[in-house]
Amino acid sequence: MTFSSALVTGGSGFIGSALVRALTEAGVAVTCLVRGDAPAPPGCSVLRVPSLSQAGAVDPGDRRVDVVFHLAAYGVAPEQRSPEAMFDANVAGTRAMVELSRRMGARAFVYSGSCSEYADCGPAGQGVRLREEAPLTATALYGASKAAGGLVGQSMAASAGLAFQWLRLFGVYGPGEGPNRLIPYILRRLSAGETVDLTPGEQMRDMLFIGDVVEGLIAAAEAALQGRLGPMNLCSGQATSIRSVAEEVAAALGCRPDRFNFGARPYRPDDIMWMVGDNGRFVASTAWRPKVGLKDGIRETIAAFHAHGSALR
Repeated sequence: MTFSSALVTGGSGFIGSALVRALTEAGVAVTCLVRGDAPAPPGCSVLRVPSLSQAGAVDPGDRRVDVVFHLAAYGVAPEQRSPEAMFDANVAGTRAMVELSRRMGARAFVYSGSCSEYADCGPAGQGVRLREEAPLTATALYGASKAAGGLVGQSMAASAGLAFQWLRLFGVYGPGEGPNRLIPYILRRLSAGETVDLTPGEQMRDMLFIGDVVEGLIAAAEAALQGRLGPMNLCSGQATSIRSVAEEVAAALGCRPDRFNFGARPYRPDDIMWMVGDNGRFVASTAWRPKVGLKDGIRETIAAFHAHGSALR
């Protein structure tokens, strides 16, 4: 790596904890921004702030960092639906983090955006991989707040002379994923000998293993330090149906496909049927390539699931 120090927000989360671990193992001095009295991730020093939106007013003292990875966000978990909290964290919080980064002498700022920033392409867009020029959503609150945070952060960073790397992450999965997510839900149900209620499963998604995401974030930081900036999609570029993900999990566990009740759950009113990205710009700008296919990624996820004391029955 060409940088030796980093500040990470969201370091206790699914992606953040994997990133902190990879950076510390590579010898990078990591500082984790922690809100309030929340526990700090292992392996890093801590900078505590009252909230993300107040981070810009915090005195970092003599702390200096080369790169900031801004992964913290509000609205990912199903229960996080407050519009006020969403825009406070995702928009005002990003503005504050750019200000704090400037004060800490950072040279690059990696913003973890989301595929949710894109508008629903509808039937006309089925089969077309989303490029960075695709329309952004004006209706989905989480996606709109992430897009707004990216635009505000990008503008402020330009004024501060800070390289702002905007990545739009797609379907990240793997060990450490939240229990409310698809694969952990399936694993819990199958391990308990229960059937699994799902939608018909025709939604097409772009799935990317956590290890590839971490390598992508680091590659994005390196590209930013060299002046190659986004927005860019961090994704596999491969379309995978929700049904095929479920069936792949069952096959890896040796479970019968009749354990699934496809169609037992209706599609959500806001369910997007096609969300698959084009990673061409990111691949052309970095040496990054996705390494872990869905089958191997699911097997690694299952191994981690079993290692944490959950036994398949």
